[in-house]
Amino acid sequence: MEAQEKPLPKHSKTWVAALTVGVAGMVTALLFSLAFFMAKPPVSTKLSAATQDPCAASQKFVCYSRYFQKVTTDESPTKAFNAMRTLSANSTFVRSQCHQLSHNVGHAAFKKYGTLAKAYTMGDNYCWSGYYHGVTESAVGSMTKAQIRSQINGICAELAARARYSADHFTCSHGLGHGLFSVENDDLFVALKSCDILVDGWERTSCYGGVYMENIMIPLREAGTTPYLKPTDLMYPCNAVDVPYKGQCYGMQTSYALQQTGYDFAKVAKLCQDLTDVAFVPACYNSLGRDASGSTNSKAAPTKAICEKAIDHEGQRNCMLGAMRDFVGNYHGNGEAKAFCALYESDLRTSCFKGVVQAMIPFNKKS
Repeated sequence: MEAQEKPLPKHSKTWVAALTVGVAGMVTALLFSLAFFMAKPPVSTKLSAATQDPCAASQKFVCYSRYFQKVTTDESPTKAFNAMRTLSANSTFVRSQCHQLSHNVGHAAFKKYGTLAKAYTMGDNYCWSGYYHGVTESAVGSMTKAQIRSQINGICAELAARARYSADHFTCSHGLGHGLFSVENDDLFVALKSCDILVDGWERTSCYGGVYMENIMIPLREAGTTPYLKPTDLMYPCNAVDVPYKGQCYGMQTSYALQQTGYDFAKVAKLCQDLTDVAFVPACYNSLGRDASGSTNSKAAPTKAICEKAIDHEGQRNCMLGAMRDFVGNYHGNGEAKAFCALYESDLRTSCFKGVVQAMIPFNKKS
């Protein structure tokens, strides 16, 4: 199935909500695609004009992935991201897939530089830090299962030592979940258990988020399928996992539900409100708020209008907080988030401004 070109509710941004509440996780089935992309015939890396698109004739995820990986290998991640920014200005497809494509730049960078720490120094936060997720995915993918089990607690240690619970530490821990999903043959339940090897609870829950994000991303790739999403049960697998794993799942699941309902935010808000897992209604609304921000490209007024579709006052509050955290993550700062908060009144406005302070903590930690 070819990835959609309509505005996505931004799986590309799901990591932001997890990061700003101190949880998450991530590694990918794209590990398998790395060898496939790199084995294809050579692709030109030259852009003779700002609008020239090397994949215009196909608009295929595979073509763009090969292209950006080759630019990274032959030149640098910086050159690859320059090309991605240029193409994004004119291509809805590239814009909608920029996070996953950034993963692939990270894959190529890890292969080129050989270590996670070195590849991180060459990185770019473009499109919600997909590059760093991809680097970590490839670091995990280069290890055997036995090595992962014995060494997983050290994979992000250098980044943690620089600034524990920082944005960089998060992207590494989140990337572990993506990688474990792949290493465990896309078995979501086994991958979650693999995250449990992590001793640090913050890293562990960050890892869970990566597993779920990878699962949600799969259907957006060409011919991508996963048994852990059900069109007939839009909150699966969240309603099937044990309690410790539920928060991160509901914190991402609206992205899938919106795909399946034609981006009907009111309908998905009702799904959140009617959860049988009532303790996780706030997490579901947080996820909806992040997707509201994603669907409007983080525009304050239309994002607020979407959150007003929440069923009750608390639903609106939690949707607002999810959107606010996405504004912080999108802009790597608090200015736009504060402008969003200023649209609200009374207790919602107060909650929003308090939330901005908390959301900025990981970004204020310097690596």
